[in-house]
Order: sequence, then structure tokens, then C-alpha cells
Amino acid sequence: MCSGGDEHSDPVEGLLTSVALVAAQDVPVIAEELRDQLRRIRQASDRLEVHFSRLASAFAATPEMEWQGCVSPIQWFRLECGMTASAAWKAICVGDQAHAIPESLDAVAEGKVGFAHLAVLAGTAQALRQTPTEAARF
Repeated sequence: MCSGGDEHSDPVEGLLTSVALVAAQDVPVIAEELRDQLRRIRQASDRLEVHFSRLASAFAATPEMEWQGCVSPIQWFRLECGMTASAAWKAICVGDQAHAIPESLDAVAEGKVGFAHLAVLAGTAQALRQTPTEAARF
């Protein structure tokens, strides 16, 4: 990994290499090690989900021709990313609402809240913004 080459010119490629190394490890037999790895891997996954959500929101805002023949960005995510429609919607929603829930994003980064909870908070923020009373404020 420190060979001096440009393998880190694409951080996603470096991430995939690191994930492959972690996934190839044996499952620990000591409970303390299991707990530690579970917590740390979940925190890393949650942080990646937040970044994925920002990308998903940006992609959902692209012109229809960018969806490569799909009827919606959600269909594109289903086909190209192997996601359920629900997971795709949650990703887009979190990205769309990121500006409205900065404290929740910080909580994910700190490992206090997981992505699943963040998606519920983002969905709630979106629903509240669409209520007639909220719309009347602006």
C-alpha cells in the first residue's frame, strides 16, 4: 500500500483494496475482538453510506438521459448498484436532506447514530418540509 505508485490516485480503488483485505480476515473467536470489529466496521459502513447518499442525491438531480434508459434514478440504483427501491430512496433522501440535519450527520461520523437511524430522521425531515404549515412559512 505504501509502494509509492499511484494506486491511491483513486481513493475508491484504495477503499476496495482495503475492504478486500478486511473481508479476507478470519472471524475472531474472542468475543471482545468480535464486538470491536463489529462496531468499527459498522461505523465505517455508516460513514460510507452517508457519502453514498450525497452522491445518490446528486445523481438523482441529473438529467433523465444520465439514467441510461431507466425510468427513474431509483430504478438505475436497483439495476446498477444491486439495491432495493427502498434502500435507493433512503440514500437519495438522506443526501437531499443533509443540509437540514447536520447534527445527525455529525452523530453518524462520531459513531453515535447509525445510517438506518439517519435515514428515518431524513425521511421525517422531508415529510415535515412537505406539510402545508411548513410550506406556508416560505
